[in-house]
Amino acid sequence: MSENIPLGYDDLSQMQIEMAIDLYMQNTLHGFICAITLARAADGVLEDIIKKNPSVASAVNEVAGEIAGEQGYTLKEVRDDALNLYANGFKHYDDRLIGLEFNPQQFAQIHIRRAVLDYYKVTRSVTTKMKKFCSEMI
Repeated sequence: MSENIPLGYDDLSQMQIEMAIDLYMQNTLHGFICAITLARAADGVLEDIIKKNPSVASAVNEVAGEIAGEQGYTLKEVRDDALNLYANGFKHYDDRLIGLEFNPQQFAQIHIRRAVLDYYKVTRSVTTKMKKFCSEMI
């Protein structure tokens, strides 16, 4: 494609989330890691949009709270120490990740769900692919 096109942040986020789902569905380590990075990139943009509207809360607390309740951790431990540590560690070097073990499939699911929730909060819609992914991951 060699021509300029208009691209909104909702379009960009939709493309990133749907590609993250495609990568996740490959069911490979490569796919899971790339899905985490793409979903987190989409969610980062969506969170910035949400921050401009204080009446809407980012999905990070909902998703992290759900995991915290299931696993017996605090919201901060899940949100800051786990979800963000790995997602940011895939983009920027972080000594804390050396030697740590984690479940890439589970983290990819979490980050994609988080991005889809924030996408819905911004656009008040989800695509068929997003809806199918979320319904299959329950």
